[in-house]
Amino acid sequence: RDEDGNSEDWIEIQNAGEESVNLAGYGLSDNAGSPLKWTFPSVTIGAGKHLIVWASSKNRRPDAGTMTNGLRREVWLSLAGETVASLTSSARYPYRPDDRNIARDGFVAPSGVDGNYGQRMHGYIVAPSTGSYRFWISSDDYSALYLSSNMDPANATLIASVPGWTDAKQWDKYSEQQSASISLVAGQAYYICAIMKQGSGGDHLAVGWQLPNSTLERPIAASRLFHTPELHANFGISSGGETLLLSAPNGTVLDQAPAMSLLRDVSYGRSPSNTNIWYYYDVNQASPGYANSATGFGEVLE
Repeated sequence: RDEDGNSEDWIEIQNAGEESVNLAGYGLSDNAGSPLKWTFPSVTIGAGKHLIVWASSKNRRPDAGTMTNGLRREVWLSLAGETVASLTSSARYPYRPDDRNIARDGFVAPSGVDGNYGQRMHGYIVAPSTGSYRFWISSDDYSALYLSSNMDPANATLIASVPGWTDAKQWDKYSEQQSASISLVAGQAYYICAIMKQGSGGDHLAVGWQLPNSTLERPIAASRLFHTPELHANFGISSGGETLLLSAPNGTVLDQAPAMSLLRDVSYGRSPSNTNIWYYYDVNQASPGYANSATGFGEVLE
């Protein structure tokens, strides 16, 4: 699902080169006569990285670095266990959530979702003033809170956790729920991520903080939290199949995907080991934003 919670078509681009590429002016199209039907804004795809463009007809072209309020929330259903590791060790994490949406009501997740599920809420938090901050997390069941020293998720470290369960917005049951004092700079965005695993019984997740002036926000207000909006082309993909084109800014076609009629929840992509071979990937194999599986299907029978 896209950030609006809609099940839309999607196109995945991979940079197979050894250098990052800024895609500004490059085009995607479903019409050979108009190779620049939809053009990329200023976004960079790193070497070996993957980029998703939703073929939703919503026509959204945010530049890299654009942020808007709300955290990304992803949910994995039907997972046994109550510890965070029972989610993060799953083959479905983080590539294949069962649902995803934008949480716009602050750093608090909906409750009463289900038993045996896991969720991740992540994005960026912007410090309103320079100084020392302290964070708290509460959840049922286990949870972990990570904060980066900048906007890069790779630099995130564990700062607080719930090693069991708490009541809703109970901030002081365990010493591990509270972080150490952390220095942040006014106006700077930091990647933040909360992961929670629910076993049985009640379910909830919330994150709070204390500002340098000692003001408590528990949960953290929505005005402090951001995500980068996703790319959406100005066309959809015909269910009967149509050729998709990737073009350079001058209109020269660089690559294309053949017209292919697909069943619901089935994607079609290149083999990661031989890009001349295309495979079908079902809902359990597809990994939008990440490398394709080497175990796709050669054909699909209705």
